[in-house]
Amino acid sequence: MTAHPLISFVKLFYTVSTIQHVAVLPVQLPAGTPPIGVDPTLFTAAGTYVASTTGVTAYTVPIKALFNTSASLDRYEVWSNQGRSDYVWIWGDDLAIAGTAGAATVLTGQLTCTFRTLGGNGLKLQFMEGHNVANQRVALKASGAALGFGVATFLMGSTNFITGRDGTFPAAPIWATTKLNDALRKKRNLA
Repeated sequence: MTAHPLISFVKLFYTVSTIQHVAVLPVQLPAGTPPIGVDPTLFTAAGTYVASTTGVTAYTVPIKALFNTSASLDRYEVWSNQGRSDYVWIWGDDLAIAGTAGAATVLTGQLTCTFRTLGGNGLKLQFMEGHNVANQRVALKASGAALGFGVATFLMGSTNFITGRDGTFPAAPIWATTKLNDALRKKRNLA
């Protein structure tokens, strides 16, 4: 498979039990050089644009269900090197959204949701220290009560703004996999 560099991306910062995690989400911005300090629009699967604040806030709805109420989705930032020689910060905003799951946090746990993109490449979204128990692998579905289904439903919908590194949108959900993350075990001195 061809390696595709990220042109633009959203960094989503979230905190679980005093450790801040960062999720990197590939996105597409309108053509041209995006202005710094202005809420940019993100291209959606429907072929329209949505303000980053609106799109990211909508994305927090399914992912906050992956985290205990003590976890928080803190803020996001949009970065791009579109029309520039290096990545620069374009926009950021606070979220301050709490997790909604009543289940206990699984420290050092990791949930990976895998998708196939329209371009034939893979897209993996990883969520650290949610409430899912380790060592599960189930088919990722965009409906029902399967592991990660809310994430799949959002990514397969028309308002999705997250692309694969190839710049195309998800075409099919594949797997939801959980495990214990060794790097987090060391970071928490549990190894």
